[in-house]
Amino acid sequence: MKYKVTVETLTPLHIGTGTDLLAKFDYVSRPSDRMTYVLDQEAVYADELERNGATAQLNKPAGALLSSENWREGSPFVRYTLHGSTTIERVHEQIKDAHGRCYLPGSSLKGALRTAIMAYAIRSGEFKPQGEQLGPRSEWAAQQWEHDAFGRNSNYDLLRALQVADSGALPTTPSALELCSARVFTGGEPSIPVEVEAVRKGTTFQTEITIDELALKYAPELDWEDRQLWLTNLIEILQQTSRQRIEEELATTSAKGFEEAAIFYKRLMATAEALKGKSAAVIQLGWGAGWTGMTVGGVLTKELQDRARQKYKLGKPQKAGRDWEPDLSKSFPKSRSLRAIPSSVGDDRPGLPLGWMLLVFAPAGQPSPEWVALSRKAKAAFKPLADQSVAIKQSLVPPTVEPAPSPVEPTPDSISTKPALPVRPEPPKSKPSVPKPAARPLIPTFAEVPKVGDRFKGEVFDAQGRALQLLIPGLDDTVAYASIAAEDNDSSKKFKEGDSVVCEVIGLEQEKSGCWRVKCRRG
Repeated sequence: MKYKVTVETLTPLHIGTGTDLLAKFDYVSRPSDRMTYVLDQEAVYADELERNGATAQLNKPAGALLSSENWREGSPFVRYTLHGSTTIERVHEQIKDAHGRCYLPGSSLKGALRTAIMAYAIRSGEFKPQGEQLGPRSEWAAQQWEHDAFGRNSNYDLLRALQVADSGALPTTPSALELCSARVFTGGEPSIPVEVEAVRKGTTFQTEITIDELALKYAPELDWEDRQLWLTNLIEILQQTSRQRIEEELATTSAKGFEEAAIFYKRLMATAEALKGKSAAVIQLGWGAGWTGMTVGGVLTKELQDRARQKYKLGKPQKAGRDWEPDLSKSFPKSRSLRAIPSSVGDDRPGLPLGWMLLVFAPAGQPSPEWVALSRKAKAAFKPLADQSVAIKQSLVPPTVEPAPSPVEPTPDSISTKPALPVRPEPPKSKPSVPKPAARPLIPTFAEVPKVGDRFKGEVFDAQGRALQLLIPGLDDTVAYASIAAEDNDSSKKFKEGDSVVCEVIGLEQEKSGCWRVKCRRG
């Protein structure tokens, strides 16, 4: 059974190469236009050699040999561009193909699917890991568990029947990449910032996921007869495991005061709830998923978690000595890797988690009769996981948004079918002057999505004529952004990126990604 899968990034995605880009050598960053330009070093040095011959300064960084007019998209000396600028000297590189184009590696997505299936197997009780089977090192901690759950070696591995293709590559123009500043936040002091190349929120990849029906025909011989149902129920498993993980992350980020992340997870839970019964699911992968997202550690019993923490010294500070032991009375992990939001006062604030995406599955052709029969069997045998708490469900009720009343819309009482009676005109009366109501004060920053009537100063990040899109102070644009339609902008001024505009909220609309579009008028 083959699926065409559309993958949409809900937050920035970083899948690294293990290589760092160096300032001036590999890239130049220009704060004036909020862009970073990754250089084609070979082209830069070839041009320098051609122009200056024996006096060519080939010992200089490539960025020092270019004038600022060459720092632009489409320049022969620029490989690709990144939205955003930085003063940090090192940037973690995003994986790309040989032509510098972004893509979603099938191996990364398959790894996330494998983790989700294993988590489901443990949580449903269909597989029970044993503590004595923990591997000798943390890198191989779950190796024996995987052999027991999926097959004793690669020849018998159930996930041989799950084939995930690399996605198609994205064009370099317009750039789908941005610079993303992230930190590890614990609720106390944040760590040193890390700058990464990341695929922007709202980017779409196209890929294919195939469940090999020919391989499944040999399920009895390969000892897959019961476990093959995990593949048949793949979408339902992703939905169930993601909802439970989102619930846990919502509880953690709320408890630690990570407001942006908590708001995001609240919206994401509503999205995940809405996907029940549909051929779609949300999942997290890549850098920032952390221990709870990249391993099954978060679904283990407390006893097994404690055993793993002691065996591998999980959470050990860098400067701790050999005798260090974890405090098992405290939860683990205590930190989260989140996007860092610059603050005008003090350290950066914790923002959104990285790597969340929406997968939408569409069958590529008609399913075979054998697949239909297997699907029915799988559905009958499926064990749903425990649902999230009532408190979480109640918190998902979206806020009631009262539309602004229209001054010209008639009310039912004002409509009559009777002819109007003649009315004797009255002499005009002098009316006392009524002062115009004062405008609401501007709100300097938001911790939650603005309400109708709120006023604030937004920063323009996109202008199409009189239609504007703006950043809302205090909120990441993956949580909410402001939008002023052309008809709601009464100014003749031509606004550009970076300009400040006073906005008054007139409505709210939630996009399928969970992000809120805050409809405003200039005011």
